[in-house]
Amino acid sequence: MQPELTIRCLGDFEIDGLPSQPRGMKQTALLAFLATNLGKPCSRATLISVFWSERFDDHARQSLRQALSSLGKAFRSCPGSLHVDRHSVQLDPARVGVDLIDAHTALENGSLEQAATIFRRGIFLEKVVPREPAIGDWLGVERTKWTELARQAVLARANQLFEEACPVAAEEMTNWLLRQDPLDEAAVRLAMKAKAASGSVAGAIRLYKQFQDAFMEELGVAPAPETVACFEDLGRTKRAPTIPLIARSAENDHRPRVMVLPFTDTHAGPDGSAMADSLTDEVISALGRFPEMAVTGRNTSFSYRDQLRDLPRLVHDLDIQYVVSGTVRRLGERLRISIELDDAVAQQFVSSERRDCRMVEFYDVQEDIARAVAGAIVPQLMSATTRKCARRPIGSLALWEKALIAHGHLERGSKEGIFASETLAQEILEEDPDQLMALKVLAFARYVKAWNFWTDDIQALAEDSKTISEKILEHDPFDADALSIAARCHITLKNYDRALELAEHSVEMNPSNAQSHIHLGASYSHLGRYHEALEHFDEARRISPRDRLVAYWDCAEAYARFGLKQYDRVIGISGASARKPGTWAWTRFILSVALVKMDRLDEARNEVKILRTDYPHMTVAHIKPLLKSQYDHDFSSCLKTAGLPEK
Repeated sequence: MQPELTIRCLGDFEIDGLPSQPRGMKQTALLAFLATNLGKPCSRATLISVFWSERFDDHARQSLRQALSSLGKAFRSCPGSLHVDRHSVQLDPARVGVDLIDAHTALENGSLEQAATIFRRGIFLEKVVPREPAIGDWLGVERTKWTELARQAVLARANQLFEEACPVAAEEMTNWLLRQDPLDEAAVRLAMKAKAASGSVAGAIRLYKQFQDAFMEELGVAPAPETVACFEDLGRTKRAPTIPLIARSAENDHRPRVMVLPFTDTHAGPDGSAMADSLTDEVISALGRFPEMAVTGRNTSFSYRDQLRDLPRLVHDLDIQYVVSGTVRRLGERLRISIELDDAVAQQFVSSERRDCRMVEFYDVQEDIARAVAGAIVPQLMSATTRKCARRPIGSLALWEKALIAHGHLERGSKEGIFASETLAQEILEEDPDQLMALKVLAFARYVKAWNFWTDDIQALAEDSKTISEKILEHDPFDADALSIAARCHITLKNYDRALELAEHSVEMNPSNAQSHIHLGASYSHLGRYHEALEHFDEARRISPRDRLVAYWDCAEAYARFGLKQYDRVIGISGASARKPGTWAWTRFILSVALVKMDRLDEARNEVKILRTDYPHMTVAHIKPLLKSQYDHDFSSCLKTAGLPEK
């Protein structure tokens, strides 16, 4: 039987199922105290000693009575969940669930995935700042206790994933641990092993060097012998075959096959250089995180060194469709890295990217360079493949290729393109209900329809999109695109904390995926963390400056800058975006509101007229379900001033 209420003490304190949330630090802490002692009577004397020990007895008892009275009113909608008598107070475990207790139980039962998922939501009462020493002492003890349990659960889950040959997922878990404690040696050792197993030996070496420096600076001692031994093992495993990053399945038979040839260093000999080879490793690793393509392994790539001019041989020997090659040029104290994508079958140039850096910082930034290059190349490669498929009769295409055509319609961004992508995806899924790319296209298309008001029931369409994305995650819980889509849906449904969790996971699964950064930024924005949001928007543009979904990016960035009250910047971004194809309706909403804020009423009214041309039945009431509560009055009043009817 599911509890009627769920108290969440990790991260932001909240009670699911309770219409009126308790307010104030004391009430929050008092409820958390009862939650950690779920089902156990807590005496009034104990509660006074923790929360009102600085007051005289009569005053303390009166304060407790007032707090319990307020809690009683808050819990009135769920009678029987809070028991209060003359001597003690307790929560009923039959009616109330607690995230901490659920996580602890899961850990004890060996359900590591469930325990790690719950514990990673945040630290105990993350935003509570105690003002009294007694509360501070209690809070410190509880945070230490639950933080250690969280560490045990996440580390155990990371080890489990590594043993199951899922190094990318294991590394993502260790990244969380190292954000909590950068000096956690067990997490560092596992992170190094995971990076090396997924092909990023250079990243593992860099991690060890950073850890070694931090360890010496903070503690004045060298890392433990087992950590040093783990580092020394990296050199012996560098040429070993890497564990596949992405599970292969029958549906992937028609994916484009890509090969990364060893990069050349113009100042090195015929055997290459450590610098060029290291960057090649990083690019292979970064491209391997995209499930849309099949990337040949490192050993195969290096066995074909200097074969760029013999593309027919690569096509014949390995059935390669695309080749990535690159050069590293030394310009004084700087390096220029040029990378090219070629169609091996047609023997034609597709696209190129260039990055510069200082020579002394190469090993510190090579992973970032590889991510940016992968993020820029993949959309170009997918577009080239889509164009190839589009030249053939639709009936001759495999399901994966049809899904690629549907994705191409989606990227057009127009209403016609979105509806065409949805229709084709549905046709594919009638033939194969588990075709992953078609599921992604369908989920995203329905999400776009909701945010562009091309539906009468926004919430239902967002729920449907979320259901589809969750189905994808059942097939592959580490699919960055599916995680990103699910995050978008939770933003629409105003589940901002869950959206943030999914978006962070998406970025950790594939830092080269620009869309993942955009939706992480959007999640931060809806939580009021605007500067962090802008950092991820900048990163997305750095990774994929020519992305075809840039209209959505403009909308998301304008929304964040509106939160910072940078109305002139909002007008600049959304005004330029409104002139692009595939503009989102929200772009004009934000533009209109910002113009009103800047007293440019004529321009605002003109934007609303254009909006009403595309959406003749649009009213303020249509927009309210998607607005953050703190924006509701502001947006509504500005849009009414600009001429949008209220109902």
